[in-house]
Amino acid sequence: MRGERTNRRNLKEKEKFYFGLAVGLLLFPISCKGHGTLDYPKPYLVGEYESDQMGCQGLSCFSLTNYTFVFGSPTISKDSPYITYPAVDGDPFVNNPYRAPGSAPVFDGCGVFGGNPSPRGCDGVPKVQGNPNQCDGAGSAFGNYVASLEDQAMVRTWIAGSSVEVKWSIQANHGGGYQYRLCKKPNSASTFWQTEECFQKTILEFASNTQIAEWNNGTRLSWSAIRFSQGTFPINSTWTMNPIPAYGGISGQDTSRGTQFSPPAQNGPVGYSFDDVGIIDQLHIPMSLERGRYALSWRWDAEQTPQVWLSCAAIDIISDDDKNMSEHDSYSRHCGSSNGACGINCEDNTNASSCEGFW
Repeated sequence: MRGERTNRRNLKEKEKFYFGLAVGLLLFPISCKGHGTLDYPKPYLVGEYESDQMGCQGLSCFSLTNYTFVFGSPTISKDSPYITYPAVDGDPFVNNPYRAPGSAPVFDGCGVFGGNPSPRGCDGVPKVQGNPNQCDGAGSAFGNYVASLEDQAMVRTWIAGSSVEVKWSIQANHGGGYQYRLCKKPNSASTFWQTEECFQKTILEFASNTQIAEWNNGTRLSWSAIRFSQGTFPINSTWTMNPIPAYGGISGQDTSRGTQFSPPAQNGPVGYSFDDVGIIDQLHIPMSLERGRYALSWRWDAEQTPQVWLSCAAIDIISDDDKNMSEHDSYSRHCGSSNGACGINCEDNTNASSCEGFW
């Protein structure tokens, strides 16, 4: 099977997930605002989609752990250069996840639909008055684990020792910061092998210190990323500050107070709500990685809200001289995620219009 592919196995598991999803939406209809997602590689699908546009596609941006807080004491102070919500009165977000990046507990490394898993629901989480199925922090109750969709995910092939591009986007700007991790699928994998403990063993480093904003119309703008490794978890692991400043105030939407911090580049994205821009990073894939199937996890620790947003994608790690690598599996070296529709949707070496010039 070539290139990105959808594995149709375990249909009963998928039907079970969608049933739970439908029930959750009936109990708690939610909008696409207030969420973040990995755009590229395509994340585990919660509903199938093919578009290469940024944003809440296939409901992929509803995957999180809701109502979670720093473990121990905060490590990022209100006057830290890494703070993303300084333009507020007092320090109301001091215990939210980003204030000690990586320390807030999560249910797993790929997230739960709505942030509060079944059968736990809102147990231990304040409920919104009048709706026992809506948990405080904009989370819904009785969600299913998104990791259960791994067998239906599209698969991206990466070469050990190479550099690759990845892209994420947010639909509401909760500030904070993020990192990328890998977890190898065991030979005898259980349904839920993508644990946070596994992801913490392989934190990916960046191949470049440049971040790139990419809009849906193809416009790009780059700047130097702000990364740090002090006060992070796992200890001394690299985290990256969300480079997009929200507006002032506790809501992040008070334009009269300017922005929370200075934008990293002139004409860069600023504000609270987005549906047309993503941020590209370059990652280094270690040569030492064992070949096989992995889950890539993007973990975004929010500062404005008590939430950790998570997205996972299916990755095959191979060697550069792997004789079993098909011609199509190597297309990322020709197209790459940076080449718009070609990078996202290029299918086989058929010289489709979106891929001309890359084969």
